[in-house]
Amino acid sequence: MRGRRRRLLERGVESSRVYYCILATLAYMLVVILFTRNTYLLLLTPFITIGSSIIYSIIARYMFYKRIDQKFIQILSLLYGFESIGLHLNDLFNVVSREEVEVDHVYRVIARDYMVLERIYGEPLSALNQLSRRYRGTRFSKFLSGYLDILSTTGDTLSYVENCVEEELNILYNKSLSLISIIENFYESYLIILMSIMVLSGLPMLGVFTGIVHAVLLICGLIGYSVATYISKNLYYNESIAVVGLSYFYIVIACISPLVMSVFNSLALLTLFMVVSIALSRAFHSWKLSIEDCLVDFIEDLYSETRHGFSVDRAIIRLSLKENTLYKPLVDGLSRLLSLGLTGSIVASKVDTSPLVQESMKLLLTPIEYSSEHERHVGYTAKFVRRLFSIRYNITSRSRVLYIYTLILPATVYAIVYGLKAISSPMLPVNPYPIPGYIVSASIPAWIIASKTTNGYGMNSWKNLVILVENLALYLATSL
Repeated sequence: MRGRRRRLLERGVESSRVYYCILATLAYMLVVILFTRNTYLLLLTPFITIGSSIIYSIIARYMFYKRIDQKFIQILSLLYGFESIGLHLNDLFNVVSREEVEVDHVYRVIARDYMVLERIYGEPLSALNQLSRRYRGTRFSKFLSGYLDILSTTGDTLSYVENCVEEELNILYNKSLSLISIIENFYESYLIILMSIMVLSGLPMLGVFTGIVHAVLLICGLIGYSVATYISKNLYYNESIAVVGLSYFYIVIACISPLVMSVFNSLALLTLFMVVSIALSRAFHSWKLSIEDCLVDFIEDLYSETRHGFSVDRAIIRLSLKENTLYKPLVDGLSRLLSLGLTGSIVASKVDTSPLVQESMKLLLTPIEYSSEHERHVGYTAKFVRRLFSIRYNITSRSRVLYIYTLILPATVYAIVYGLKAISSPMLPVNPYPIPGYIVSASIPAWIIASKTTNGYGMNSWKNLVILVENLALYLATSL
């Protein structure tokens, strides 16, 4: 059955290539027929087909290698659990190739490559060495080279893997900080755009560019929110697709509605939309967040049980008997699945909660099938989760300043534009009336981006209403 699934996966990749080539060829023929009407250009169709196939291969290879580095922390974390019970990388690849452990598809492909190389060379070291050469240029390949050196000398691969995990977490933290710096640049762009509009507000032709200004603000909002979403996924947050879609739609409405209705009506519509979005988001995510909040307590209690000699599955059952624990819904679900005789990796994949909890359960439950000593890998999982929470906290602390920027932006712009209006003259006229629409289009998406960056769940908090109340109060105060 697993072999059949593997063949279907490979066949799906090939069929994607075929579909891509067919679409590229048909698009070329359509352009030639409709626009150039030069039938001689149709002779180039075979070259277009071949070229599109080559381009597809290059893009697919690039995306594959990029994903190897993106998901490297996942395989590295699992490997540390295996190393803590005396197994090595070749053992992990063996169980991954048999689909006993759920990992990202790129590492399933790598595991199958390893199995082929092991059959060719007859021993693990040569197979891992060839695997390192095959995926040269990735952090995974660099790790393999060091791993082989340690394996063939001191043999202390556990310490090496632990150091590599810490290094990957540092890379994750530094990458998140650099992305936050990019978002801060978007906040500066909001202020630059609005200041430029105020300087030019007296020009009679400015009204022609109103739609363009809103379009630029919309692009800034969408790109900024996309970067914030990328940060949150790297930190194991994961809003549902429906809520993410609502967030993008909300940014679009915030940038477009001032063009088609008054600012007051626009703010009323956005407030109603926000209330509905918050309610939906909390319905989807609040219970997941409550489990995340008590995840460290659960793992530490589990670690305490394993130190007393209980296996992980037995310890989970014991914890499920305790009353009034915040993590009781989680342990009840785990103990029920374990009592059915399911393997640890399958139980971990069935946990319907946030990615951080799923990853933690995978680290806790996957190695229990291969060892009776569970204390060390549970201790590592506790350390890994605490480190991730520390990174989250540091990122949250850094990104809170975005809220301050957003709150200051509307008040600053209103103060400046009405100061300019007070000193305006026929020679230097000021037209402040389009400015409130620009402020709405800039400040409200900026607040959603800040919320998404700070805690990964942009639409989940009632504090999102603060920016709407501020905009409404400033608009009414300056309109009186």
